[in-house]
Amino acid sequence: MGEVFRPWYNDILNSYGNGSERGAQIQLLLMNIMRTLKMRGHNPVQILLNSLKSYVRSGKLAPLPTKITANG
Repeated sequence: MGEVFRPWYNDILNSYGNGSERGAQIQLLLMNIMRTLKMRGHNPVQILLNSLKSYVRSGKLAPLPTKITANG
């Protein structure tokens, strides 16, 4: 799975204006989460928004959803 995401790293570090190694690592992490959610059949933006809203209300991060099955 790492092979899918690793090529993005150099592009992120060099062209997205992160300005630091740490900024590039954080952006890569977020992109990995978004890609994983999309591959699992979810709307990544909606899932992240719902997760942030839940965190603001409860102070706890919700787990990422699992893959959508044929049965829902």
